[in-house]
Amino acid sequence: GGNFDGNDRGDIVFTNMVNDSEQFGRTVPRAYIFYDPEPGEYMDRDADVVFLASVEENYSAIGYDISIADQNVDGLDDLLINAPGCIVYDEATGEGDWTGCAYLFYGGW
Repeated sequence: GGNFDGNDRGDIVFTNMVNDSEQFGRTVPRAYIFYDPEPGEYMDRDADVVFLASVEENYSAIGYDISIADQNVDGLDDLLINAPGCIVYDEATGEGDWTGCAYLFYGGW
């Protein structure tokens, strides 16, 4: 967890690379943030923030690994989400390469 919303109460992040929610007949990997959760059970639909891969990036494995730290030193935790299976396309040739991606989201959203 971390503190993404700046209220000094813990937030929780979890990922689900094989999600039950289907989009266009395929499972879509996701990462979830729950702000200030109280003890209890939660479903993915209860999340305050959901990060998901597009259908084209369905096999990106978004959320394979995450890192939480204050990258921009503003007092809020930031979230780095890894997607090792992401395809990066060359705009000039249109060809894709499975180089992987990382997405950095600054806290306070």
